[in-house]
Amino acid sequence: PAMRATPQWVLLKAIDAFLKMFSPVMPHITEELYSYLPIKGKSAFLMSAAWPTMPDSLLDAKAEAGIERVFDATRALRALRAELDLTPMKIAPVAFVEGDLGNGEFVLRTQAWFEKLE
Repeated sequence: PAMRATPQWVLLKAIDAFLKMFSPVMPHITEELYSYLPIKGKSAFLMSAAWPTMPDSLLDAKAEAGIERVFDATRALRALRAELDLTPMKIAPVAFVEGDLGNGEFVLRTQAWFEKLE
């Protein structure tokens, strides 16, 4: 019981943010769920609540640029697969990649559907 406060706070913050971001997709359901959240000082209605924000201290331009390179490479490989008329989501044996993907090789390999990258 003494250790419940922090996990409950984190869970409430996560659910609150999720409901706010998902509200445009399913407004009736998210509004109803929001009404049951035990959050002090919350808006009367979800639709009038402030959008979740991220503190500037958590922003990392270098990391964002790195993942954007991986996304660009994934889009390019998917476009190439479509151009070559390869079946989507069917894993091809190998793709050749030039440049640094950092830690994004797994994402590129699994989202562009290649067995391995060289």
